[in-house]
Amino acid sequence: MTEQRTEWLTWRRTGIGASDVAAVLGLSPWTSPWALWADKVGLSTDDDPSEDMEFGTRAEPMLRDYFQDRTGLTVAGEQMRVTHPEHAWMLATLDGLAFDGNAEPTIANALGGVEHKKSSDMPEAWAERIPLHYQCQAQWQMACTGLERCWFSVLHTAFGRMRYRVYEFARDDADIAHLIDRCSTFWHDHVLTGVPPLADGSASTTDAIKHAYPAGIGSIEADDDLAAMVDELARAKSSLKAQETRISSIENELKARMADEADEITSGLTPKGEPKVIASWREQESTRLDTKAVRAAHGDKFDTHSTTRVLRIHLKPSTPTPPTKAS
Repeated sequence: MTEQRTEWLTWRRTGIGASDVAAVLGLSPWTSPWALWADKVGLSTDDDPSEDMEFGTRAEPMLRDYFQDRTGLTVAGEQMRVTHPEHAWMLATLDGLAFDGNAEPTIANALGGVEHKKSSDMPEAWAERIPLHYQCQAQWQMACTGLERCWFSVLHTAFGRMRYRVYEFARDDADIAHLIDRCSTFWHDHVLTGVPPLADGSASTTDAIKHAYPAGIGSIEADDDLAAMVDELARAKSSLKAQETRISSIENELKARMADEADEITSGLTPKGEPKVIASWREQESTRLDTKAVRAAHGDKFDTHSTTRVLRIHLKPSTPTPPTKAS
């Protein structure tokens, strides 16, 4: 990781950045509120850029050229860092600012911000509605800069085709006020106090907790809330196990009924007059690594070992009390 990126990440943890806002609201496809909190307080950090982030950074000069050709505007101020004039915890890093002609490249002279994106969505989807997490990002940037508009410079890669589009997005002060209120609560009530938000069931939270708390020693006495959570989890796991057993039973009964006489079950006809298949049991080829053969030939040379914490429940689930029948 470069010194420049390390310094930027340190600055970014001093507040809520534009790309953090969707995570605060639970709208980010990548980061949960809990994972964002863990990053801000230094508990769980993933500072290496992903492959998508790396590609996006490298593609920005090309997208800037496309934007300038399509709009006739000039882009400057790439990677400019901005802090809100009244709220020091409100931060934004701009992909660029758009200018008309040879105007001095300052925020005061800018016509709007520019955000370069790569999207696997069709252009028609963006034309109908820009993704909410990007709307949050743009509104936050306009809140920090005072600008009235933002242009999204987007490379669409849906279905193996590459198409470039520009979308103009306007400032909305009501939306900005809502974002500031929600993010202020997150920053002051959670980050500055060290009190985490509620953990959700997302992969982002699961991964962040695993990295934040890799080991633990000792025990804590369960209060009513913790005891209720453990009991609820035990009952949920028991219910899931029963459902999985039932699923397996039904699958086996269907296979036994088909035996070696049929590989599908039909019911009625399709609009074309063909038998409508409602279930099938057919051969499917797959290729997997033969670990036994590898181990026999090379011993444990290719074995990898890791240690991780595993949550286990050591009690039987309670039986909910049935409701009392009215007499």
